[in-house]
Amino acid sequence: MSYRNVQQDAEAPLSSLRWSERQIPGDRLRPCLRDLLCVLALPAMWQGSSSPSIIETLLDALIALLRLDFAYVRIKNGEKGETVEFTKSSTPAAEIPAELIGKMLEGHPGPKRSMVIDNPLGGTLYLASTPIGINGKWGTIVAASSNDQFPTDEDILLLRVASNQAAIALENAELYKVAEELAEDARQRAEFEQRLIGIVSHDLKNPIGAMVTLASLLLRLGKLDERQAESLSLIVSSGHRAVRLIRDLLDFSQSRSATGIPIQPRSVDFNGVSREIIDELQLTFPERKLVADLNGNGQGEWDPDRLAQLMTNLGSNALQHSPRGSEVHISSQGDEHCVRFKVHNEGTIDPTTLSRLYEPFCRGTGPTTAGNVGLGLYIAKCIVAVHRGSIEVASNAESGTTFTVVLPRHALVNEPAPGTCSGQR
Repeated sequence: MSYRNVQQDAEAPLSSLRWSERQIPGDRLRPCLRDLLCVLALPAMWQGSSSPSIIETLLDALIALLRLDFAYVRIKNGEKGETVEFTKSSTPAAEIPAELIGKMLEGHPGPKRSMVIDNPLGGTLYLASTPIGINGKWGTIVAASSNDQFPTDEDILLLRVASNQAAIALENAELYKVAEELAEDARQRAEFEQRLIGIVSHDLKNPIGAMVTLASLLLRLGKLDERQAESLSLIVSSGHRAVRLIRDLLDFSQSRSATGIPIQPRSVDFNGVSREIIDELQLTFPERKLVADLNGNGQGEWDPDRLAQLMTNLGSNALQHSPRGSEVHISSQGDEHCVRFKVHNEGTIDPTTLSRLYEPFCRGTGPTTAGNVGLGLYIAKCIVAVHRGSIEVASNAESGTTFTVVLPRHALVNEPAPGTCSGQR
C-alpha cells in the first residue's frame, strides 16, 4: 500500500482559506451552495432520531452529494463510550472488506491532509476525513472517492459542515434519550405512588369503618360511665376524620388516573342536598352561624354524593378560614340551563396562595385543622370538572371570600373536559 500527498493546497489550515469565487469558480459555486443547503436541511430529518439513524442518513447524503465510492463513520455510543462503526458504498450490493476499512483508517487522514491509498478491489482511492464534534468527541467521518480531483475545497467545506450538523444531532439525540429516560422514570414513580395511595387507603377504610360502627353501637347501648362515653365519642369522631382523610386520598388517586373521579349522575334536587349539608355543617360547627339562601329550580342530573362532598368541602373551608364570630353565607340560584352555588365568608386568602389554591396538598397560612391535608379544594375542583362545570374564587379585605360554582343541569358521565383534574401530573 502506498501513500502520497494530494497535489492541492490541502496543507493550508482550513481556517485560513477564504471561501470566495477565487477558490470556488462561478460554475462550481451554485452546485456547492445547493449541496450545502441539502446538508443544512438534514437536522429537520433527524429530529427524534436515534444515533444509528442519524449516521445512516448522513452516509447516504455524503455519498450522493460528494459522489463517493465509500463512506465510513466511527462514533462513540452508549454510556461506556463503546465504538460503533458504520460503512456505506455507492454500490449497495458491494460490501467494504475489513481490509479496506483498516487501510482507510491507517494514517489517520484529516481535513488538513488528504491521502491516497491503493484500493484492494482495484484502482486508487482518495481519502478525506473530519472529526465529528470538538476534538472528535463523537467520532470521525472518512470519505473515499476514486475521483483524482477529490477532495476539492468545496468537498472539504461540505464534509466539515456535515460533520458539524451530525455532532449537533448526536448531542440532541443523547439529550433526548436522557430526557425520555427521566420522563419514563417519573411516570413509573407517579404510577407507583398513586397505586400505593389507592391500596393503602382502601385497606384502611374497612377496619376504621368497623371501628367507628362498633364504637357508635356501644354508645347507643348505653350502660357506660362518663369517662367511657367520652372515650367512645373520641373514637367515633377520630374515626370519622380518618374516614374523610382516606376518602380524600382515594379521590386524589382517582383524580390523577385517565378517567378522573367517577360520578353516577341521576335526577336530584340541588337545593335539597344543600339543605342536608348545611344542617350537617351546623351540627359540626355548633358555635358558628350559617345563613342559607336557596332559590330557583334545583332539579338536575348530578351525582348527589359528589355534590354533598363538594358542598361539604367548600362549607368546611369557609368555616375553618373565617373569623369565629362571623357568619358564613351559602346560596344557590337556578336558571334554565344551570345552577349557581356560592359560599361566602368574611375571611381573606393570601394573594400569594390564590394562584395555587386548587393544587393538591395546598393549605392556607392560617391555623391547620386536624385531618386536613390540603386536598379539599383540589377535590372540589375535580368534582366540578367531571360535571362539566366551573369554579371561581374572589377574595379581598373589603368583601371577604366567595367561591362560585356553576354546574350545568345535565352532567356527562365520567367525561371530564380538557384541562381538568383527570390525567394531570
